[in-house]
Amino acid sequence: MNHRERVRSALNHSQPDRVPMDIGGIASTIIDSAYYELKDHLEVTATDDVVWEDWAVAARISGGVLEALGADFRHLRMQPPDNWEPKMFDDGSWTNEWGTVFKRVGDYAEMIDFPLEEVDDLEKIHQHSWPDPYAPGRTRGLKEHAEELYENTNYALATFDIARLFEWAQWVRGMDTFLKDMVARPEFAEVILDKVLEVQIGLMDVYLDAVGDYIEVVWTGDDLGTQKRTLISPNMYREYLKPRHTKLFNFIKSKTSAKVAFHTDGNVFPLLDDLVEAGIDVLNPVQPLAKNMDHSLIKKRYGDQLSFWGGVDVQSVLPRGTPEDVEKEVKRVLGELGTNG
Repeated sequence: MNHRERVRSALNHSQPDRVPMDIGGIASTIIDSAYYELKDHLEVTATDDVVWEDWAVAARISGGVLEALGADFRHLRMQPPDNWEPKMFDDGSWTNEWGTVFKRVGDYAEMIDFPLEEVDDLEKIHQHSWPDPYAPGRTRGLKEHAEELYENTNYALATFDIARLFEWAQWVRGMDTFLKDMVARPEFAEVILDKVLEVQIGLMDVYLDAVGDYIEVVWTGDDLGTQKRTLISPNMYREYLKPRHTKLFNFIKSKTSAKVAFHTDGNVFPLLDDLVEAGIDVLNPVQPLAKNMDHSLIKKRYGDQLSFWGGVDVQSVLPRGTPEDVEKEVKRVLGELGTNG
């Protein structure tokens, strides 16, 4: 099988010649410091890579690294609109297009200020400078790049950017403030989620107009789980997020035949039925050390409805295990999630 055939086989629940491999997508990326060490180890000197500053991770991994690792995917990333630049501050922090302030803290860039955190007037939420998804420049040259890759290589193509609702609501409002809104001021939570949904549907509209004919996977996601339980109750998920996720996923599927992949960390077992009903096709990362995320059970219960992307223990084995431990873990996951399609 070639790269694209292998990916399609796995996504359609049939057995490929080997499990597809991905590195460089937003759900399978690597922090910049580790990435540069990997490049040195592989003796790749090409400079065709890009770091995504908002998270200090590799947004575009060098083709030399992808080739050396046998990656099956290539990811297509939107750009900021023309004439937009982040505002930089004296302490080294900066704003992104949503107005959220980031600062490098150790290995990652972290959010340190939220534009709507102190707002107590619904009208001011409407008046916030929300990103314009239709601003020119976001996809300049992207369709041509996707077409060239699709026609002249056999790589499977996927979006890079993730459409998120719950997370961006927290990132403009502040996590604690938004979670309190969902309990004490539901009208604020509803308005913010609807504004985020409006922006994300617009971005998907522009994005998929450019690449929808060429891709195999569209990335979406929202971190909904902690190590032990869901971040919000299943009933609260069904009230606030499921209808909006359903609307987003239905819109995506109206624009492309690609599968909808959903990234969520933690224990989300109580939400899997809802996520399947909302329209996801792929679950990532199937976090093995989180409570209730038993690979064998999830495969048995959802293997005919979902494909599984990830699953290797990145909390313990990958950062602290020996190479032999890592090999054993990978083989375990391949056996539990990768058999029978």
